[in-house]
Amino acid sequence: MRVLQGSRLWIPIVAALAILPRPTAGSADNTRFFTLSKETRLHPVEKGRTLFVENESGSIIILAWSKDEIAVKATIEMLNIDRKNLDLFTQKTKVEVESYRDGYRVVVHLPEASPIHTKHFPKMVRGCIKELKEGRCVYVPSAEVALEVTVPRSMSVNVETSYGDVEVADVHGDVWIHNESGEIDVTGVQGDLELDNSYGTVKVSRCGGHLTVRNRSGGVYAEAVQGPVSVRSSYAPVVVRNSGNSVVISNESGEVVAENIGGQLQIESSYEPVTVNQVHGALKLNCQSGKIRVDNIHGHAQINGSYEPIEFRNIGGNLAIRAQSSRVTGSIVEGNADITSSYEDIDVMDVGGRCNIHGDSSPVSVKNISGETRVRTSYGEIDATDVRASLHIEGNSCPVIVNDVQGELRVSNSHAYVIVKGSVSSIEIEGNSSPVEISEIRKLPAGGLYNIRTTYKRIRLALPPDPSADIVAITYDGEIASDFPMVRDSDGIKKASATLGAGDTKIRLDTCGDIFITKER
Repeated sequence: MRVLQGSRLWIPIVAALAILPRPTAGSADNTRFFTLSKETRLHPVEKGRTLFVENESGSIIILAWSKDEIAVKATIEMLNIDRKNLDLFTQKTKVEVESYRDGYRVVVHLPEASPIHTKHFPKMVRGCIKELKEGRCVYVPSAEVALEVTVPRSMSVNVETSYGDVEVADVHGDVWIHNESGEIDVTGVQGDLELDNSYGTVKVSRCGGHLTVRNRSGGVYAEAVQGPVSVRSSYAPVVVRNSGNSVVISNESGEVVAENIGGQLQIESSYEPVTVNQVHGALKLNCQSGKIRVDNIHGHAQINGSYEPIEFRNIGGNLAIRAQSSRVTGSIVEGNADITSSYEDIDVMDVGGRCNIHGDSSPVSVKNISGETRVRTSYGEIDATDVRASLHIEGNSCPVIVNDVQGELRVSNSHAYVIVKGSVSSIEIEGNSSPVEISEIRKLPAGGLYNIRTTYKRIRLALPPDPSADIVAITYDGEIASDFPMVRDSDGIKKASATLGAGDTKIRLDTCGDIFITKER
């Protein structure tokens, strides 16, 4: 019977060996640990062929050289074999490279194996080697094979193993590796690379082709891959750096780090942090219950998250964030920013396009926004500073502070104050039990309108020293006080009006509370 290299064979006394010390070379015991080496070569090797290497249990190292031949060195480790049977085992062990499918296959021939069932160990036997010699059975113990294979540099390689580590270096063909449980380390492969692994770390560096990694419960570390990258892993970190093309990462309950990605980047993750820096294409990121940090995205960025902070900086295109119970903070978006979150702060600065913020019980701060801005939230303070286009705020029980808005301002709010400073355009405020204060006006908009309405609370308006305005102030249950002469009228309500200068700006004030019109000092 032919047995592929790496077959692990068990003897009936394996349980006893687990609690006994290993005999040394100088021990008087006949049971020893031995290492056997076998080598073979195949020359010449046809170009365009694939080498298949299989190993049930044991390490595999694949190297490349400029020679037109395949060299194989097999190192076989044996435990609990006596000296008189070592020669027999050695004679029957062979290493060959044979034709197989569209190429060649490395085969290690070990002595034939068959199950042995004895009176004392019916469940412990796993395939002991059975050789008839002088009418007796000879038992050979566990044998593990380590392979070192050197191939022509342009050859493709297909590796399949279990419970062993695999190393591949400087192969210019395509490489496929399937490993049930162990580590994989690949360097300098110029073709496509496909790795399937579990319960061990996968490391890849300097790969010239397409990289595909599937690693169950194992970390993945990939660097300097020129082709597209696809990684699927779980419960361990995934790190991809210096990729020359697009990258797709799916990692369940594992940290993700992606840096210097040459194309588009797509990440699906959960419960662990995600860190992204320097992506030359677009970003699409979905991480539930994991902290997110994103920096230096040259294209658009779309981010979904929950329950952990989201931070961003330097987005070259549009930014879209959909979050739940996540604090969102960041700056420098060259395109538009569209952000939704709840119950945590939203803090955005330096947006080159439009800005749309939707918060649910979220304090919101926006600063240095070039495009049209809309803010909607509840029960949290709204702070808007240096908005160079129109600003529309919808608040529910939100303190509102607005500074230096160059476009039209519209505010609706309830049960909290509205303070506006440094305006230059029209203002419309609709309040429900919201005190309103407008001051430090840079200039009144010629042909513009101030329409300020609230209920039960006061309105304070501070005008420039020489305003050009047409003013009408109405209160239903308060007083009107003004630093400017006004004509007063009372017909069930208290009303005062005045035309100052040419009356270029229409000002309408309406409340149940007091109205104060003052001259800015």
